[in-house]
Amino acid sequence: MTGDSLSTLRDTFGFRVIFKIGPTRLLRAITVVAVLGAFVGWLGHWGWNVAAIGQDSWNYLGAGERLNAGHSIYSLAAGDRPIEIVAPSTVALVSPPLIAVLWRPLALLPDWFAMWAWWAAGAAAMLATTLWIVLKGRWQVVVMVFALATIIGECAVSGNLNSFLAPALALSWWATQAGRPRVAGWLTALGAVLKIGPAAILLWLAVRREGQAVVAFAIGAVGLAAISLLGAGIQQHLDFLSVARGSADVAGWGASLPGLLRQLNAPQLVLELCIPAVWLVGAALIWSLRRRPALSFVVAVVLVIWGTPVVHMTAVALLLATAAPLTPAPGWLGRRPARPAPQAV
Repeated sequence: MTGDSLSTLRDTFGFRVIFKIGPTRLLRAITVVAVLGAFVGWLGHWGWNVAAIGQDSWNYLGAGERLNAGHSIYSLAAGDRPIEIVAPSTVALVSPPLIAVLWRPLALLPDWFAMWAWWAAGAAAMLATTLWIVLKGRWQVVVMVFALATIIGECAVSGNLNSFLAPALALSWWATQAGRPRVAGWLTALGAVLKIGPAAILLWLAVRREGQAVVAFAIGAVGLAAISLLGAGIQQHLDFLSVARGSADVAGWGASLPGLLRQLNAPQLVLELCIPAVWLVGAALIWSLRRRPALSFVVAVVLVIWGTPVVHMTAVALLLATAAPLTPAPGWLGRRPARPAPQAV
């Protein structure tokens, strides 16, 4: 393009604004609007009531209430808070018992306060992480966030654990780069005990030889498992194993690998083996990319999502964490002796 052509383009209405603001700044602004617009749109979808039946905060509260009453976490009894059980699920909760244990004290508070407080904390964590990535990350991750805007907005509104987990996954990367591997280990332990899938980040930490992080994970996981057992009892954990097996057998969660394969009429043996196969392939990729920490971290995050048979839209929002390697760590993490810079993705 000649100098005269470029000058003409700059003077064209619309392009003049782009050149004046700057394409990257304009992209960031558009993405912020898209994310916040999706957030408001999903709030409207739920009638501006985040404490409505069907919201995840409602479901978690019900689990805490059932545990306080001595009832099963995974089935309903007379007098329990009503729960919307939507196919393919056949149980009142699909998460490990720790979430119900954490909600036991919250269930003693006024129900509207507990649900709104949980929702506000999760929405703030999800939106703050997203806005940090959009405002500070490279333009490539801004494009990715724009593409995920609807999913991110839904996750932030849902009250689901994933609204905390996505920021935690991103913080795991930032913590290792800021010289705080123990923080990454503790966050990974909490995610693994609450959701199982985040154990994939442990593979990444181990391959990266983050010894302090692995030790922190072990200590955190044992401590959290003890809290879960003390708070819920052994039977609830045995019930969860049945729920987990049932989720894998149903293989009907559309966004999961078994769900997708089932739609393609894959044989039952393939449905049963695909999740173990995903973990084997994922672990092999993480190992093979061990000298490229950013790429191996991205593989680990993908394994967090699709390494389980239960995948819905809020889980896909965890892809937000794959932007962390191309975004500087928040300043409040502090700085310890710098680690070698990751190779380009």
